[in-house]
Amino acid sequence: IRRLRQTPSEGLPSLWKGQIVSTFHSLLSNYLQPQIHSSLILLSPHVPPINPDVPLTAYPSPTMPLALAVTSHLLTHVLLSPLELIRTRLIALPLSHPTTPSSVALFRGLVEDEGGFSSMLFHPNLLIPSVLEHTIRPLLTLSIPLLLERQFGISPDLSPITYSLCDLGLGLGSLVILLPIETVRKRLQIQARGPKGKRIKTIVKVRETDYVGVVEAIWRIVTEETGVRRKRNMTEKDEGGLFSGIRQLYRGVSFL
Repeated sequence: IRRLRQTPSEGLPSLWKGQIVSTFHSLLSNYLQPQIHSSLILLSPHVPPINPDVPLTAYPSPTMPLALAVTSHLLTHVLLSPLELIRTRLIALPLSHPTTPSSVALFRGLVEDEGGFSSMLFHPNLLIPSVLEHTIRPLLTLSIPLLLERQFGISPDLSPITYSLCDLGLGLGSLVILLPIETVRKRLQIQARGPKGKRIKTIVKVRETDYVGVVEAIWRIVTEETGVRRKRNMTEKDEGGLFSGIRQLYRGVSFL
């Protein structure tokens, strides 16, 4: 925060970059997800009656309700992924600079120079990490109450404190899976796509060569970013080992 405040092109207002886009995304998500969920239930006539307002733990067999809920979250966020792309680029760009476009100009540039609206949805470097994140995230979130009540026998009514602590612990544990996917997804969102795509001038240093895809990005982060100053002759000890590279996938988590 101190460094952002002291950077001429940033300042304290940079902490709220993309806030309008983020708010618009949240409003649309809260509206669309229940609508899509209800539509999926209506289009699945061969499953037992499902009420979207009933918790999953109340169903004798929660497999199908869980699958429909996860699918509704996935479809919602895939449809809204262009807004997430715009928000990520707004965060990466300088706040106050003559070349920094507005969110509308960013959207227009993405449509005109990077393959159109369909590319914003279905380009592999955007679609694959989006599907991974928005499938795993709701799956883990919705499965935690089922795991606590069905597998561990911890009831929120009989043991509220234990249930809350376990819920918090499992929620934090899910970040071990989600943070690398989120890190790679944001890296790929910053990259330009298509022959007309122009590399954006970010406020942080980015890799000179673009990542090919999700797997290659993870491999490059783990093997190239060890968090130590580069020297002409580097030994394995200087590199910091494999853990130093893996740690870069969890930037922002202070205990790592």
